[in-house]
Amino acid sequence: MINWLNYTLIPYLFLERDEHGAVANWTERQFTKDYIHYRLGPPRLRQLRTKNGTCNIPYIGYMTCYGEYIIWNEEDEDYCIGWKRKPCKKTELAYNLSSDAWTFTSALDNWGLPWPGYYTTYGGGGYIASLHVNLNYSIDIMSELYRNLWMDRQTRAVIVDFTLYAAATNIFVYNIYVIEFPQTGGAFTSFSTYPVRAYPHQGTSGAWIVVCEVLFVIYLVGLFGKICLRIYRQRWDYFVQFWRVYDLGILLVAAIVLFTIRLEFSFETIQKFKQDKKLFVNFIHIVFWDQLLVFFLSVLAFLATLRMMEVFSTLNKVRAIVEIFSQCGKDLFWYGLTFAQIFIGFCGFSLLLFGSKLASYRNMYQCMGTLFIAMIGKSKFTEINETQPLLAKFFFMLYVLVVVYFILTIFLSILGASIDQVVQGNRKSSEYDLITFLMQNFKALLFTPRRTRQVKDVQN
Repeated sequence: MINWLNYTLIPYLFLERDEHGAVANWTERQFTKDYIHYRLGPPRLRQLRTKNGTCNIPYIGYMTCYGEYIIWNEEDEDYCIGWKRKPCKKTELAYNLSSDAWTFTSALDNWGLPWPGYYTTYGGGGYIASLHVNLNYSIDIMSELYRNLWMDRQTRAVIVDFTLYAAATNIFVYNIYVIEFPQTGGAFTSFSTYPVRAYPHQGTSGAWIVVCEVLFVIYLVGLFGKICLRIYRQRWDYFVQFWRVYDLGILLVAAIVLFTIRLEFSFETIQKFKQDKKLFVNFIHIVFWDQLLVFFLSVLAFLATLRMMEVFSTLNKVRAIVEIFSQCGKDLFWYGLTFAQIFIGFCGFSLLLFGSKLASYRNMYQCMGTLFIAMIGKSKFTEINETQPLLAKFFFMLYVLVVVYFILTIFLSILGASIDQVVQGNRKSSEYDLITFLMQNFKALLFTPRRTRQVKDVQN
């Protein structure tokens, strides 16, 4: 990890010479080595540690041991350089560059959020070593941390994060690299990259976004006035109908989307960076609110799709679909509970069989995803067969027979019975399809001869 930081990451993030070989000035040094991305402050290393304890090992006795990392029981004491107990020497702060890296910083002071790693979830605080905006200073800080064993047996994860800005596309890119050291030994590496458009009203599409948001605000104001007027007239009767509750829900969700806290955090974060460009600025809050914004936009798209169901409710086919699920809704509910119990049982079974050796079965969430895609035909039988040849065949055959054939066949039978009932009921129904009526009149208007229409008009 130290070699990767000193010879790969740090030389890329810090520009020292331009394309002609001359020493870069202070403005050029804020860019990366490729002259494309602007670096927002220095990179940062954040270490999460576990507390030391005492273990009773058979035939050996009591000895110091270091357990797994638990977010609510992490190491949070302050130390001197070299993980020495306080009080510290007065000369440490004056003659050392990494004195702050041995002091615990909470998530509240750091603007931190819990981060899910490959092995477990880590807290938003930790022991933070912020590098410098200068290349030589950053290498000196890394050398000092290495000499004083900043990473030892209590280290469970080291998170490296930094933020870049691509001016050509108006996008901030938050990068995070995680190296995990479990109590069993070894290391797991993972990384994530999150592009964020913190200034949506700038760039080539900025004016179009402003126009769309203004029109959306006008629509929300009109919808809000309409809802308030109906609630005033109907009181509690307003909340009886589904589509009226839907209007209120879409208004609240749209308000959250429009007036999200993401813009507030974005402006506050950029302002902190402008005040002191030598300090690390945490962009994880902006990433969190940007993902939350995407979630609310997806909810809005889903609600808008439901709204189209009301528009096409006069179609016989759409009405039939609603009637089918209305009739079999109770049966599908109890079927869903049974399916969930059986499916979760198979997930637990696969976790016990393959969880210790395969990444796709390392926890219940991964097991559910793997078995679900196997249910729709994209199975990963090869990897489990290579791990446990005999048990894999037994497990896969049992899963296909029970879930794919037996359980899904019950679902199709419930749905088929409801379809038969609805089809028989529609044959006896005398309701006329509005869309069919409009299409017939439209065709008659275009393709019926003029004399025939005049005769019909005279007769009428």
